[in-house]
Amino acid sequence: MNKKQTEKLPIWLVLFSFIKLSFQAYWPYFGIAAFKSMILTMQTLYHTAIVSILIASLEKRNLRLCILVGICLTGIHMFFSSISKWSICFIKVHQAKLQEKINHKIFEKMTKIPYQYLEDTECSEIKLRLDFIKIPYQYLEDTECLDLIERAKFAITNENCLDVILTTFTNILQSILTLFGLITVILLFDVKLIFILLIAALLNIFLFGTFSRTRLEFSNWNLDINRKFVYYTNTLFDSKNGKDFRTYPIGSFLRKKFNWFAEKMVIYYNRYLKKSDQIKIGMQLIKYIEIIMVYGCIIEKTIRENFSISYFTFYTSTAMRFSATITSFINDCMKFYVSLRLAVPLIELMNIQEETNYGKGILLEQEIKTLKFEHVTFSYPKSSSTILKDISFEIHAGEKISIVGLNGAGKTTLIKLLCRLYRPDKGDILLNDISIYDYDYFSYQNRISTIFQDFKLFAYSLKDNITNDGTKEQAYHFACKVGLKKRIDSLPDGIQTLYTKTFDETGIEFSGGESQKVALARAFCKKASLILLDEPTSAFDPLAEAEFYQQFNQLGKNKTVIYISHRMSSSIFCDKILLIESGRVVDYDTHTNLIQKKESMYYKLFMEQANRYKISEI
Repeated sequence: MNKKQTEKLPIWLVLFSFIKLSFQAYWPYFGIAAFKSMILTMQTLYHTAIVSILIASLEKRNLRLCILVGICLTGIHMFFSSISKWSICFIKVHQAKLQEKINHKIFEKMTKIPYQYLEDTECSEIKLRLDFIKIPYQYLEDTECLDLIERAKFAITNENCLDVILTTFTNILQSILTLFGLITVILLFDVKLIFILLIAALLNIFLFGTFSRTRLEFSNWNLDINRKFVYYTNTLFDSKNGKDFRTYPIGSFLRKKFNWFAEKMVIYYNRYLKKSDQIKIGMQLIKYIEIIMVYGCIIEKTIRENFSISYFTFYTSTAMRFSATITSFINDCMKFYVSLRLAVPLIELMNIQEETNYGKGILLEQEIKTLKFEHVTFSYPKSSSTILKDISFEIHAGEKISIVGLNGAGKTTLIKLLCRLYRPDKGDILLNDISIYDYDYFSYQNRISTIFQDFKLFAYSLKDNITNDGTKEQAYHFACKVGLKKRIDSLPDGIQTLYTKTFDETGIEFSGGESQKVALARAFCKKASLILLDEPTSAFDPLAEAEFYQQFNQLGKNKTVIYISHRMSSSIFCDKILLIESGRVVDYDTHTNLIQKKESMYYKLFMEQANRYKISEI
């Protein structure tokens, strides 16, 4: 959904969706917020009356009564002060819990957004969980979805919208309860006083509304410019880019861009501050005029009705408290409104349709017998080009298959389809003669292990990067099998050594080849029957690669392994080679048979690389 569509969402619908999300995440928060509001309301009303009660006791000129009233009021004050501070701390704790729960829900949503637009699931649009509002369908690799994720992150991180919404929500609830009590008292005094206070409130609403629009305009502008500004900032301060900055003029180019965006932000921010200051001055003028008129109204009636000083003090305090409360109420409402508007990308993100086709069949360990591609045709969403064209082949349990082809032939796409990130446009992928999409999604994922080209290692121990549910002995065993024994044995903490220095200065930094070995150890350590490897040795030197393939059959024992490699020598260790050209299977045979076809692309690729290695040895 683009920005214009987002702005059309009615605010009440955004509010309803946010409350629903919050209630599902952590419902006790709402009861605690109501309790805190009632306590603070009672404290506010008490503070409104305390001075007039003291003056009333003094007017009776009874020392014992004055002392007794003073002691009682002090005790009540201590009680309200203690319980209100406790309630504020209590609500902050549970507010933090709610924010954490919402963040968990956001993470879960991110893992369930489909990679692909599915024709068989409410294809063109999805519902915002309400029948009368619809949002265009989105999928994870869609540019609009990626932009939506960035806008949601910006609202949470930069604008702190979750904290503002939750804080102002409890403040608004407290103000409403307080205003009901104060209005009842003022109506008993004089209707004219309510009229004065409401006129001032309406003027404040107008100014607050102007300020909120200005704030939203600034936030929307800042969203677009800040993402670019942050990119340039992070890029310039990333030490990994230092070599490129020294070698190429890109560094000075980025600095110019950084300065341009910084100057633009300063100019716009100054305009925003100037306009907001003008609005604040107007609000102060209204406040002073309101005070003069309120005092005039109360003084006039006090003289006319011959009220006591305590009576005058009580109604003056009530009117001022009403003014302060309604100002705070309007301010919180506008903040609440602005934050809800900023939270629209988050609400929209949380309502993207999740992957629902998880299947029902359970795939048990070592159950993979055959794997078939049957006339599979596939093109990426919103793409006019067909990546895979009528692909068909069959793999048997325990076989080691190498997928070979030029860049862009569709090799990685095959891996993505096997991981169920996408579904074929035509045809099907069968596991034991059953569509892989008919198996329970999680039981299927438990039986496969994958290394993508852009694999990730995390700032945990080497052991935890290899296995989370296994032992350190298992992790060490597989690390040794992929050629990391000497490296790990040289580390003071061995397999328990932290990866990267993110959390500890003693953390280890690995080279590209060593990192890839850790990823390989992780893939083979998992209790999976099907191993999918996309360029698993791309960062290896020839000797390390040869050492790895000597262990390859033992590592992949009793497992079906499919891997992509541009190094043709690795194909020798495989049972069969799948040769893909322009999205089609052009050959599927053993290395011995393929190498005899001297006109084939496989022969040309293999011999070209073989000759290159011979030249390098000379």
